Amino acid sequence: MQPLLHTSAAGGVPPISHPSLEPVTANQALPCEKGTDFKRNYPHHVQQDVTPHHAHPEDLIRPIHRLPNLGHLPCQESPASAHLNTPSNLPSNQQITPEDLTTRHLPPPSQTQYTTGFFNEANNFTMISPLFLNQPADSRERGNVVMDYLANNSMREAEFDSPFRGSPSRCYPGTHRGVIDSIRTFVHSEHCGLVWVHGQGAVGKSVSLQTLAKELQGDLAATFFFPTLGMCESRRVLLTIAHQLAMHYPPYCSYLCECMQIDPAFLNKTSEMLFEILFTTPTLRDLFSIHSGRRYVIIIDGLDSQDEEEQPSLLDLVHRFFRDHSTSPFVWIIASRPKAHLRAVFREIEKCLRSYKEFELCPNSEQAREDLKVYLRDEFRRIQKHFPDATPSDPWPTCDQLLKVTSASSGFFPFAFAIIEFVGQPTLGGPISRLDRVLTALDNPESTAMFPVHDLFRPLDSLYSHIMSEVPTTEFPVIHSLLGFYMSHSLIHTHGNASFQLACNILNVKYHVAYSALRGLRSSVLSLPSRSNAHNDRLRFVHRSFPDYLRNPQRSSPHTVSMGSTLADLWRCYTRIVSQWLQNHSTDGIEICWASEDQSQTARDLKEEMFEKASSSWSIIFHRYCHQWCSSSCQRKSRLQALLDVPSSEVMGFLKRIDFGCPALFGKDPIHMLNVLRWIQHTRSEFRNELILGEFPLARLDRSRLFVGLCEKKWYRGLTERSTCLETKIDYECVDQVLPVDFGGSRWVAVKRRLMGAEGLFGNLVRLLEANGPKNATVTLFGTSSDNCCGLIRHEISSSEIHYHLFPYSGTQTLFLWSSFPFLPFCYPF
Repeated sequence: MQPLLHTSAAGGVPPISHPSLEPVTANQALPCEKGTDFKRNYPHHVQQDVTPHHAHPEDLIRPIHRLPNLGHLPCQESPASAHLNTPSNLPSNQQITPEDLTTRHLPPPSQTQYTTGFFNEANNFTMISPLFLNQPADSRERGNVVMDYLANNSMREAEFDSPFRGSPSRCYPGTHRGVIDSIRTFVHSEHCGLVWVHGQGAVGKSVSLQTLAKELQGDLAATFFFPTLGMCESRRVLLTIAHQLAMHYPPYCSYLCECMQIDPAFLNKTSEMLFEILFTTPTLRDLFSIHSGRRYVIIIDGLDSQDEEEQPSLLDLVHRFFRDHSTSPFVWIIASRPKAHLRAVFREIEKCLRSYKEFELCPNSEQAREDLKVYLRDEFRRIQKHFPDATPSDPWPTCDQLLKVTSASSGFFPFAFAIIEFVGQPTLGGPISRLDRVLTALDNPESTAMFPVHDLFRPLDSLYSHIMSEVPTTEFPVIHSLLGFYMSHSLIHTHGNASFQLACNILNVKYHVAYSALRGLRSSVLSLPSRSNAHNDRLRFVHRSFPDYLRNPQRSSPHTVSMGSTLADLWRCYTRIVSQWLQNHSTDGIEICWASEDQSQTARDLKEEMFEKASSSWSIIFHRYCHQWCSSSCQRKSRLQALLDVPSSEVMGFLKRIDFGCPALFGKDPIHMLNVLRWIQHTRSEFRNELILGEFPLARLDRSRLFVGLCEKKWYRGLTERSTCLETKIDYECVDQVLPVDFGGSRWVAVKRRLMGAEGLFGNLVRLLEANGPKNATVTLFGTSSDNCCGLIRHEISSSEIHYHLFPYSGTQTLFLWSSFPFLPFCYPF
């Protein structure tokens, strides 16, 4: 029987499985899966040489792995016959259980002595298939365990020079120097702790910090560049930074080994406790001495890519660190988009932290435009050298061409990248022709449909498509409404200056719904005002190439914002507001979904602003884009980018509710009212039959009803249309003054003389009526009844000049005959 001893870290004797009972040397591969995994993960802990048969017996029991301290095993000097026995002739695949082991000549428990060391003074025993486990016995092995844990729980691809990131982008030579040099200066200033670098998407934050990290090699302690895809919890960010610190600074690694000796699970803590262990305590112990004059810079880029719930908590940890340790040699540089919740946290930090400073990268700044000009000039030179036979020897492109491309890019580098990539392609003709196509597209974005759009804007479209793909599809209706509102500025000029709060109220979108829907686009392609400033500021596009992308279905499908659908949505929103006003001819009936939080703007002010925008915009949409029923010969229809896709019954229902005797429903500009009336005159018969009460020469006009209408409604609009071979221009005149109704008979004669001599279009109307109506003047009455109608007099002065007179018309006749007193609708200012 051969003696056998098998132990475990717990000191027990568990069942073991062994392929053979032949004695093995310590450096042979262990017949167990755990040993194999250990050798693969920690090869520097396993002996690689082969022990010869004549090796010393002590070599046969040296540690193979990290051996446990077996001093707790009971050992006593004993005669050679004292040993552990095991049954003989066991098959090689049989389990050995504790019952198979017998103990002889062991002292009683009271005589057991506890010593230290491996098998202290032990002799006369053999090990078969041993398995030894041990806790680290020295600082080197503890250091290996710490570093292995950090390496397995960190993100190596987040380091600025990691090979897993591919070829990290850096600033184009000579660009972004302003912000990089400013940050470097602040890093080496006396009071420097926390830096926030913010800017919209694709303005150069990452490349600037990448270049900064390269230039700060002497002071750079750690970097964490958030990956483009996926999120990362705060614990992993902290462990990655700690791993880089431990690799570069041996005292810090020794400190972590000491922490592990005290608590082997010290790295398995919450983010708050982990930050205390990894950064606060080393600072208190002066491991990173401020007296050395050295800074330990930690760069975190893309914080907004992290889970939004964890972003404030990580910032709060950094904030409290600098609040309590203002003289720390650490410098944290954090870059992100200026999202609202991050801006709020940094505003609080700014109030109480003297060592804080922020830097903004603005795409349309003077510095950004100069940087982009440098890039474009150098890249065009590179293309010219690459195609010497296809480009002119003179400077190319010309100054005007370069200026046009630079202006169109507006400091937005991705746009310039797309242009350079397109012009520099070896196919699709020469660089000169490709640049000409780019310039044509810049003059008219719609012209890009003339050639493959993806060839020109493919890199830019890939960026925009990726951004849009991350937005939940359930948010698209709200996004399309809000973006379409501001994208329609080119179609409806009244939209450009609308505040974000006003837009949401017009579209009937509550503020929390709007901000939630645009969260994925904010700070990447959009700039949104804060909620407190939404009544003064509007939604803005970071670059005009984004709305161009959304308009073109060839480029943006399935994320296209259809202008036809946008016009229909806006029409319904505006007519809803006008219909609410018509309930009692007051803004009191207008509903709002986002009340103003600014005391300077009351709810009444907001409702009046909504009505002003709605009254002018619905009429613009109507007369410009409601031509879907026109014949193919309609010139306006052929020129339109979009048509108002609304059923005729819906349009008719709204127009029949309109009070044509109230010009406020058409906006402040009388041209809008004239355009709607002329649209009705020349549209389909079903609209004319329902909305026109009569058409006749001016001589047949009931002047008494016109007079009563002017007395009751107190308004008049006069317009002059002058046409030339180049353009048609319309001037107008408005009279809205109080008209007293009870005139004394003695005053009529005096007032008549003054009215007949009045200047302007109103005087012309008086003289027309006094002349009993010339033959070249016609009258059209609009409305559904005499209670809500108005009149339009068209007086053709010449082939190039036409006068239009808009006036209210009443269903009540005056008690006086027209010939008995002069026409006096207003106290006209003579």
